Amino acid sequence: MKTDSQSGTSLILPVLLLGVTGLSIFLAMAATTTSSVALILSQRDAVEARVHLFGCLDEYLVHLPANPDFSPVELLVFDEVCSTVVSTPIEGQREIVVSNTIGQVTRQLTVLVQLDPFDFVEITEP
Repeated sequence: MKTDSQSGTSLILPVLLLGVTGLSIFLAMAATTTSSVALILSQRDAVEARVHLFGCLDEYLVHLPANPDFSPVELLVFDEVCSTVVSTPIEGQREIVVSNTIGQVTRQLTVLVQLDPFDFVEITEP
């Protein structure tokens, strides 16, 4: 009686093919997960920068009625420093440009306010 000792060689190709396919799928999923995590972290930084940006604007607006000439270069809010540029485009108005950077994300807000009576003329976030 003769036995066929080569019966395992025909099984090697399908097993290798399944292994390569499985590895390809795993690597594609890992790359997608990595980019998704990076996107989520970037979005988190963007939201955090925006919250700090409006916190800095609120801090500035608290001081503005008491001192219309208040024009700090930086404001510290929530342990974060915001850069500010204050100008007077028209007498009786103030243009406040507030910017904040967290991680790789920089947010900027430009606010134009009327001093008397106090009113927001324009708020833009490019």
